[in-house]
Amino acid sequence: MLGAAWVVVITAVVALAPWLAPGDPREPSGAPFQPPGAAHWLGTDDLGRDLLAALIRGGQASLLTGAFVTVGAALLGVGVGVAAGMGAPWVDRLLVRVVDLSQSVPRFFLALLASA
Repeated sequence: MLGAAWVVVITAVVALAPWLAPGDPREPSGAPFQPPGAAHWLGTDDLGRDLLAALIRGGQASLLTGAFVTVGAALLGVGVGVAAGMGAPWVDRLLVRVVDLSQSVPRFFLALLASA
């Protein structure tokens, strides 16, 4: 329950980004290395950019990426499951072997393949 509440809070902050941290986080909005204050809640970085705006915009990218990956994995999993369950027995055996093979590859090689 605590994790779900935290996700709701983060999603609400990201949804309210235009009001919580207006402006472009890539543009300077103050002097470099300002401490936290009324104008910049988390201060500014070495180029004078608002750290809160950058943090919230980064949260937007992370949540959007996570949502796309989750939906894609769910669609792929449902598609493979439907094909295995509704298809011919040889299709089921083939898909089971492909899934077994994909899970037997060590994660290091999978990361190497993804980076290539």
